[in-house]
Amino acid sequence: MYPSVNGTWTKRLMIYPEDEEANGLRVPLRPVGQRGYGLDRNRRSSAEDFGSTSEEDEMVLHPLESVLKQIRDRPVQPRRWAYCCSGVMFAGTIGLVVGFTMAYGLFLSLEAPCAHSRVWLMGSRHVRQRLMSDVRPENIAQTLRELTRRPHLAGTPENDRLAAYVADTWRDQGLDKVEVLPYEVLLSYPDEQKANLVRVLDGSGSAVFTARHRQPPVRAPEESDPTVPQNFNAYSATGKVEAKIVYANYGREEDFLLLASLNITVKDLIVIARYGKIFRGNKVAMCEQLGCAGLILYSDPADSAPDGLGTVYPDTVYLPAGGAQLGTIFSGSGDPLTPLYPSIEGAFRLNESEATLPRIPVQPISAEDAYQLLRLMPPTAAAPADWVGGLNLTYGLGPGPARPDWTVQLDIHTHNRRANATNVIATLRGYEEPDRYVLVGNHRDAWIFGAIDPSSGTAAMLELSRVLANLRKDTGWRPRRSIVFCSWGAEEYGLVGSVEWVQHRRQQLAARAIAYLNVDLTINGNETLRALGVPLLHDLLFESARAVANPNPAEVAAGRRTVYDTWLLHRLDNETGLPAVPLPGKGSDYKQFLTVEGIPSTDHRYYTKEKRTYSMYHTLYETYFLVTELADRGLHFTAAVAKMWGEMARRLADDPVIPFNVVNYATYLQKSFETVHTTFGALLEENGASLRYVKAAIDDFAEAASHFHDHFLRLLDLDNPLAVRQANDILMGVERSFVDPHGLPDRPEFNHVIFSPSSLDGYTGVTFPGLVDLLHGVEELPAKERAARWQKIRQHVSVLSYLIGSAAHGLAQDV
Repeated sequence: MYPSVNGTWTKRLMIYPEDEEANGLRVPLRPVGQRGYGLDRNRRSSAEDFGSTSEEDEMVLHPLESVLKQIRDRPVQPRRWAYCCSGVMFAGTIGLVVGFTMAYGLFLSLEAPCAHSRVWLMGSRHVRQRLMSDVRPENIAQTLRELTRRPHLAGTPENDRLAAYVADTWRDQGLDKVEVLPYEVLLSYPDEQKANLVRVLDGSGSAVFTARHRQPPVRAPEESDPTVPQNFNAYSATGKVEAKIVYANYGREEDFLLLASLNITVKDLIVIARYGKIFRGNKVAMCEQLGCAGLILYSDPADSAPDGLGTVYPDTVYLPAGGAQLGTIFSGSGDPLTPLYPSIEGAFRLNESEATLPRIPVQPISAEDAYQLLRLMPPTAAAPADWVGGLNLTYGLGPGPARPDWTVQLDIHTHNRRANATNVIATLRGYEEPDRYVLVGNHRDAWIFGAIDPSSGTAAMLELSRVLANLRKDTGWRPRRSIVFCSWGAEEYGLVGSVEWVQHRRQQLAARAIAYLNVDLTINGNETLRALGVPLLHDLLFESARAVANPNPAEVAAGRRTVYDTWLLHRLDNETGLPAVPLPGKGSDYKQFLTVEGIPSTDHRYYTKEKRTYSMYHTLYETYFLVTELADRGLHFTAAVAKMWGEMARRLADDPVIPFNVVNYATYLQKSFETVHTTFGALLEENGASLRYVKAAIDDFAEAASHFHDHFLRLLDLDNPLAVRQANDILMGVERSFVDPHGLPDRPEFNHVIFSPSSLDGYTGVTFPGLVDLLHGVEELPAKERAARWQKIRQHVSVLSYLIGSAAHGLAQDV
């Protein structure tokens, strides 16, 4: 044990590490006086740091974690026991046994001061241990079965039934408040009386081939449910078009540029492209921009059946030839008719013709039907080698069919109508700061059965809420801050439910939300963790993953005992020596929280080592059988995701000082700036848009972050609730400081100037998105447009330096 400067103080605040795995980074801590501590930064963690320890061991943990540990494990102060002691003295007058019983009851029922003592008496380790031991895979499986019995598109009676099921479950669990909140929004559906058709027509107009409009049942009985929708892309334009087709690989900007370089035009033609690489809505937007007549999408076996079409579902997790991926092609988010505002009663709504919706017909087909179209391409224009997929044919670019009088016809009857996107919101109220919210969310709607997306996440969330609710019932524990569970409606259509709710509750969330923790689904594979998140939450992601036992016995046998260990192995960032954590884009419900309101957000799931989207995504075959027999037998990986989710929520809700690391944010900004400066610095300087003031602002932010971390937090009076609240208010303001109320240039639906989705791929988050988007292709513009673009760039550079500087002032507590 390290020598004491003040023995009494050391004894009062000394941290004795408990026996556990995954305890976090160990660094020796030496007491430096009342209210402070010091750290030996020269010591690195080692393998034995994650084993059992004793009082003679060195002190633990990451600098911010040490602050939290001091108050978390501190013995209860005598003044806080005054309430309880009076109860014990009174009870003692009627006998030892009865007195003990009454004192214990009083202990569990008293308000604020005694409740505060109760939390720390139990110790955070006890809450965590209950969380880790009480999440039960068999409960998750039972819930998943209920969620996946029938198709449940948003706005349908079955999805409303599941909303009621989730609400009833939370009421039965005893959560403090449960709300069911419907929003009337514009959704999109196939016409079940008229099939969406993709046909090859001969010279006389007769169909020589017609693609299937439904996916054939293969294994699970529910695949034959009569309410299974036909294949469609939501918000596709209705109409009939007839033209030659061109193969465009993944339909990305670079793919169309290659076609143009080969003098292959796509204007007034139908494009066929494979799913993957970017959001399907961006493919549609690109086709519209180039004047295409329509778009056909399919899943190529090279991506969805890498072992060949002979090794597919129901024998493996890979997509059979008849599978087709459904999905939205709306590039916006929220209700298309009420952009930027909630779709509440009395809201102004655009006419549908005024809304920013797709203007061309789009239809998904299966790989076996794509084969029938691609085999008709002329052999004269062969596709490049990296455009060749897994179909047994020569990939040609087109236009095709090769026979001059043959064409392809799209006849699409998908239509839009107003329906309810129903959210269910439940609250476990905090005991000390009930007006601070840790939000935990997952969506509920699915294109068909959605056993992975989203129902694996929904089942995990309902199990997590059960464990926390039972902990409150059994022990009287409550989190310090409120935990809010969110079951979103109509996410699949464009994050509709979450966007409408955040817009509706914007004022409360802007002032009170700590963080949003999203799990869209739990298993995109079962090999390693993948997490998205902002730098403020990186440490929390790492520490929570260290707290969860590895669900893979083979990994445990190899010495990787925690989820973190395998994550580090497969996702190592060589620059930091930690797992890589990409930025969130707009692929799930974190979008509105982070990119509009500046609320720190994460999303995590199990994944494949190859970073491949799971093959059954949005298809008929995403069934209960797929999850429980092929993807996650025993639901152990899903349970691990739930435990990590719960640990993150517990820390954010219970730690006296919110576990945000501002130094990580500063480091990230500095590295990102260097990348932008190296790539664009000279070009910006030549055009009067120097980054000098942006760099100065980032340096100021880094200095303020270091001072806040190394001095303000170290000297923080943890016994002073106002001082703790002040520290947390400062931490909550960091991410919000980067929100521009005017939005990004030409993208008013995004406000975060540091992190927002790429304009070329909604799935991908980028740093300095406004600047990157404005610089994209600027030199190729005509002179007049180029001059106007540079004016926008100069203005946005100024905005960046201002907002980053404001964030620095906030950390430094400057007025």
